[in-house]
Amino acid sequence: MRKPPKRHTLAKLRGIVGLGQKGMADIAGCSCPAIQRIELGELTLSHKLGRRIAFETGINFTWLIENQLKQQPTTADGRYIYTKYDYDLARVTVSGPPKTEAQAARLLQSVWAIFGTNVRLLASLFVYAHRHDKFPICAFKVGQEVMRVIREQVESPEEAEEMIRRARVHEARDLQEEVTKAVADFVTETKKNSHRSKASKKLKG
Repeated sequence: MRKPPKRHTLAKLRGIVGLGQKGMADIAGCSCPAIQRIELGELTLSHKLGRRIAFETGINFTWLIENQLKQQPTTADGRYIYTKYDYDLARVTVSGPPKTEAQAARLLQSVWAIFGTNVRLLASLFVYAHRHDKFPICAFKVGQEVMRVIREQVESPEEAEEMIRRARVHEARDLQEEVTKAVADFVTETKKNSHRSKASKKLKG
């Protein structure tokens, strides 16, 4: 990937999230030349396009639209320094079901990155809790919160309870198998959606 020019916050944003100009154009819903001209200072980033990019990437709108290159990029609420994690989180949050295998691959990459970050957060928390004699209460609270989210997000109460039961009885070696199966199911479903989308376009054509 060509190193983006740092004449505009949009170029800096691309560098943080690892997108080329075409990738950013796809997300923003505009042409690749438009992204290039904005970054070179030949075209002003409009508020409409800036808000679309901020929404799709999770970047702070003011930082982006005011071209605040000398300041650290922050999250949408301005509370934290913006990182690739915030981009991945935004993509998972705002993206609908993927319609192509390429979209599925990008979404899966973001999902996997968020999963890894959350695992590291939990690991850091548990290590700290163990060192400060807080592990029992910490483990209890985390477990309760995770089960609350499962019961809240899983539509079927029976499925939610079965998910919790399996997690309680499975050994550590089963985790890799479950994750591998979940990824395989995700890819299979994505390919089906992609084929349906292509078939639908042919029928309309």
